[in-house]
Amino acid sequence: MASEDETSESSFYGDEDEKTRLEELVNTYDPEKYWDGHATRLSTIQHVEKEKEKNRSVSLNKNEAFDNHHAKITTSSDPWIRIFHPDRSTDEIGDIPMFVREGTHLLRGYVQDKTATRSTPNPAKKAALTRRLESDLFALARETGVVSGKWMLFVSREEIRSVWRAVAQATGAGELGVAAKVARDDLNQCGNHDSRLVAVYTRDFEDRRDVARVLGGLKEMGVMGGKGERRRTIYYKCDAWTYLEIKANNPYGLKASLYSSRDEI
Repeated sequence: MASEDETSESSFYGDEDEKTRLEELVNTYDPEKYWDGHATRLSTIQHVEKEKEKNRSVSLNKNEAFDNHHAKITTSSDPWIRIFHPDRSTDEIGDIPMFVREGTHLLRGYVQDKTATRSTPNPAKKAALTRRLESDLFALARETGVVSGKWMLFVSREEIRSVWRAVAQATGAGELGVAAKVARDDLNQCGNHDSRLVAVYTRDFEDRRDVARVLGGLKEMGVMGGKGERRRTIYYKCDAWTYLEIKANNPYGLKASLYSSRDEI
């Protein structure tokens, strides 16, 4: 006689005939036939059309952006279209996690020092703390290899195609900086509906000659508008500041940008 446990297990999986039938279904199951039968369902059609639209969007952006094989688009979800200098090495980006970790520690130390001296406000003391913080962050950036930076152009909707095409072609040909990128989403990256960010990178923010050379190239290309005072002013920001999310009016008293196109670099 079967035990109670054996009887319960048998009733759970079914009798021998039921087990045989289920095993046969498993062995003969064809998933392709299943999906073929669902091809006309609305949910399947919607999914296919979304994928097609996503691919069309990526292709459109790529074709509008540049006409050389050095261009690189990462994924369709990437908010940037990027292009790199032919000789750029991926080793140049540095140890970003270490920089962010140690840099955040330095920022917190500044806040603590500032809090400690708040009871006796001293502008000179505050300025000295800011200078020390800036110096320590620059030294950390050098130590960790996070030394790249970029000129930032905010370009109108009307000009974005021509400006980006010129920048991308010059970068891909090795005539500008080490890389460049343009924001896909003008609202999210620039904060308004009327302009889109184009960033042109240099290898080292302390290499003033190279920073000035790239700026000169942008001026010659005409992507900064007219001549002299009519040119739009653009700013150069080190990536170290970007990784630490240091922006204008930050609580540390740090300048958000290192240079402007009006400076004598």
